[in-house]
Amino acid sequence: RVYASPCTLRYQRRVHGVAYTRQLAVELAPKGVRVNAIAPGLVPVENHFKGTPGVDVEEANRKSGEAIPCGFAGTPLDIAKVAVFLGSDDARYIVGQTLVVDGGTTSWMPFGDGYKQPMNKQFGVGYVPGI
Repeated sequence: RVYASPCTLRYQRRVHGVAYTRQLAVELAPKGVRVNAIAPGLVPVENHFKGTPGVDVEEANRKSGEAIPCGFAGTPLDIAKVAVFLGSDDARYIVGQTLVVDGGTTSWMPFGDGYKQPMNKQFGVGYVPGI
């Protein structure tokens, strides 16, 4: 049997996107073209809540951020700054990489259905000095 789910499809698209990014990088780097990709995490945008009438956008964003280690959902500007960096001379030696910009979500995300549940943990408390 073959089992599929929306999560599996997202994973497959990501894996193939990473492979495509690397292949393009290998082919184009000798010509002076750097190819990289950005894999953004939760970044609510204006259209994100249009299908949910009456939703309190600020409250929804706040609650979404509670399940992310950094404590907040990203913004389009967070992703844009990474894109600007990748296009700058400061990133001249970064080639064929996929930068995950997700507030730490994939750093702790367990496999299986457990990742769908928010984590109620204080990250850094007790093992990072000063926090």
